Formats: sequence, C-alpha cells, structure tokens
Amino acid sequence: MLKQFFIDFLNEGKRILLEDIVSIIPDLVGYTALISGALIILSPMANRSIIRPLGLFGITFVVGASILGAS
Repeated sequence: MLKQFFIDFLNEGKRILLEDIVSIIPDLVGYTALISGALIILSPMANRSIIRPLGLFGITFVVGASILGAS
C-alpha cells in the first residue's frame, strides 16, 4: 500500500513537472532568441573575445529554431 502510494506520488509529480516545463518552452525559446540576436549584433564589435563564438552560437540557434518552428 505504501509502495503504491509512493509510485502514484512520483508519477503525479512527474506529470505536473513535465506539463510546467512544456508550457514554458515557447517562452524559453523566445528569450533565448532575443539573447542570441543581441549576441549576433554584438559579435562583430568584438575582435577576439568570448562574445564572437557566442554570436556564432546565436546564429546557429536562430537558424535551428526557425527550421524546427517551420516543421
């Protein structure tokens, strides 16, 4: 009886957690796209800093999000 209660408790927690994560994924993608866009704009200004590779990462993220969003 205690084992079944524990299993039900974990399953319910997993369901609630996954529903919350799935519901905020579009927001996370949007915020990440905004940050990536800022890094794309800032990356040409930085010759040899960490922002340049992050700008390239931002470009690949925006392209990937566009491809996945279109399908």
